[in-house]
Amino acid sequence: RIDMAPADIREVATRRVLAKTEEAEPLLRQRYDQAAAMLKTHTRLERTARHSEVEREDFVQFYPYLPHFVDLSIDIVSGIRLQPGAPRTFGGSNRTIIKQAYEMLVSDRTALADMPVGTLVSLDRIFDLIEGNLSSEKQMDITNIMQRWPDDPWPARTAKAIALLEYVRDLPRTEANLAALLYRQLGGDSPLPEVQRAVELLRNAQFIRQTENGWKLQTAQEKSWIAERNAHSPNPRERNDIVEDQ
Repeated sequence: RIDMAPADIREVATRRVLAKTEEAEPLLRQRYDQAAAMLKTHTRLERTARHSEVEREDFVQFYPYLPHFVDLSIDIVSGIRLQPGAPRTFGGSNRTIIKQAYEMLVSDRTALADMPVGTLVSLDRIFDLIEGNLSSEKQMDITNIMQRWPDDPWPARTAKAIALLEYVRDLPRTEANLAALLYRQLGGDSPLPEVQRAVELLRNAQFIRQTENGWKLQTAQEKSWIAERNAHSPNPRERNDIVEDQ
């Protein structure tokens, strides 16, 4: 079993799975030139040393991924593999990422090969492909969120991005970063307003909480503690008694 360096994984993935035809490359360059400024603005990551600038030839080579999504995917896979009880069938980063790139194109859940030119990989689409390798608690959280807001995709999309970024140490889970990683249409508007709205819904429903590294899904223990805390609601007289006892 050979585990390749990230640069090698990128090379193999782009040559074996994401290679473009001669006819496609000029079209992708044209589409990039038309939307480059908007793409760079809406996908820029903040408060991190990770490179997220997208240049033309890299865009053509990695499309429908943005170049930095490959390294991000590798780090997510590595983080999942380090978790207690991670599935033994979850293979090395090289095989997993190459397989992911292929499934991103052909899986019924994503099917980007059938999407219009300009459709991009987003972090929630990666979640859809590797969901089965996450803890049952995280999977249940996403299911509950989807059931809570069946007609609004943004709470689930935002929660999926948060869930995966919890495995990445050097990328704060800010609303701006979540929006940058959920951008999925070249030339489209930033999803930041929708992400901000979704975060507020999720926070009010106690699905997520703020930490020093940004938003995170609450664990069962955290939810239980909040429920127990909220169950104690003393009236004014009881509050005075408590203060006097102190």
